[in-house]
Amino acid sequence: MNIPESLQKRAARLEDYYRLHYEALAPLISQCFLNTIETTVKQLEDGTYFVIIGDIPAMWLRDSAAQVTGMTWSGFRPSDDSCDFGYLVPANMMAVKAMEFAEEICRSCYKDEVLAAKCQTLTKEIQEGIQKYAVVEHPKHGKMYAYETDGLGNYNLMDDANSPSLLAMSGILTS
Repeated sequence: MNIPESLQKRAARLEDYYRLHYEALAPLISQCFLNTIETTVKQLEDGTYFVIIGDIPAMWLRDSAAQVTGMTWSGFRPSDDSCDFGYLVPANMMAVKAMEFAEEICRSCYKDEVLAAKCQTLTKEIQEGIQKYAVVEHPKHGKMYAYETDGLGNYNLMDDANSPSLLAMSGILTS
């Protein structure tokens, strides 16, 4: 993959930042960043990107705002089993945390308020989707998060032994 100039410039700025704040890591950061892009991302003919995550290829959607529920869709659980319902709640919770970190990085490292605001908007959309579609009323235990939902009232009350899982969320969300 030819790495776009914008990402090469981003890698250089990242290295400059690390040179000031984490000097020992500065020589590695640009190379690691660009290598990750080269080995995990492929641009397709239609302009979308194919991203390899672990051993499961996953298509990242160009515009998450186009999602009907405000949540991101998953085809597979962390265990590699296919999802019964496409909206994996722990993965969406983890995405919220990742977007919060991305927003912080955009503001503090890159001084990019526009991108930080986009991260904040996406975070809010996913959080709202979780609250609207993933919180269910159990007859015995009251309100709880479903593990998966379809956004149409169907859901699974379960968990997965792998991460992200509902049980792991307390540790992930407080980090």
